[in-house]
Amino acid sequence: KAVNNLRKKRDDFCELITEKFNSYYGDDGINSYLEITRTKDLIERYMNRHIVAYDYVFDKMVEGEVTGIHVSDSICRPFLLKIKGKTEEHRILVSDYDIHDAQPSSIY
Repeated sequence: KAVNNLRKKRDDFCELITEKFNSYYGDDGINSYLEITRTKDLIERYMNRHIVAYDYVFDKMVEGEVTGIHVSDSICRPFLLKIKGKTEEHRILVSDYDIHDAQPSSIY
C-alpha cells in the first residue's frame, strides 16, 4: 500500500513538473529537450530488438521484441515502448523499468 501511495505522489509531482515545463517551453518543449539531449537516439536503439524489462518496485517482468516507441506528453516520462511478447502485447514506461538486451527463448 505504501508503494502505491508513493507512486501516486510521484504521478502528481510529475504532472506538476510537466505543466511548469510546458508553460515555459511550449508544446514543442519536450521534442526540443529530446533533440538536445539525444535521449531519443538512445531509446531508439531498442527498436526491433529483443529485450527483457524489470520493474523492481512491483516485481514485474516484460520480455519481447520492441515494435514501437511513443513520445508522450510528459517531460518526466517521455517514452513508452510497445513490446510484442509471446502471448500478448505490452506498453511500458521506460522510466519505470530497467531494460536489457535479451536472447529469445532464454529464461529470465
